[in-house]
Formats: sequence, C-alpha cells, structure tokens
Amino acid sequence: MDTITQTWDLARAVRLDERLDARTVCWILGNLEWIYHGVSESPIVDSNRYYGPPTEASPAAGVSEQDRFLHVMGRWP
Repeated sequence: MDTITQTWDLARAVRLDERLDARTVCWILGNLEWIYHGVSESPIVDSNRYYGPPTEASPAAGVSEQDRFLHVMGRWP
C-alpha cells in the first residue's frame, strides 16, 4: 500500500507518468479489508494519524480504479 501510494506521490511530484499498475490497484481495492484487518491505524478506519482522510471524487467524473484507490489513500488525483 505505502509503496504504490508513494510511487504515485513521487511521479506526481516530479511530473512523470502517474499511471499505476492496474492489476495491483484492482487487487488492493478488492482486498482492503484483508490488508488492514486488525490494524488500528489505516485509511479504512476513522483515523488520520498516518493517513489523510479519504477524499471524494465527483460522481459525474467517471472515476477510474486508480483514482478510487488514490481517494481512499487521501490523495487528489
């Protein structure tokens, strides 16, 4: 989770291609509950100690899986 999120952060910061591996993003989205099971600080519980609060996409924007993932991680794609 951190590596793929920080990959996007770095790509955005240095203005490189921000596309993440689509299969990895889909796998993460499908397994968020499992990945963070029993973890008290995570982006899927009401906690902002290590993660920013989730952001919201415009419903009319046709949000991609990558954008959904980034919104969960508190990013503004």
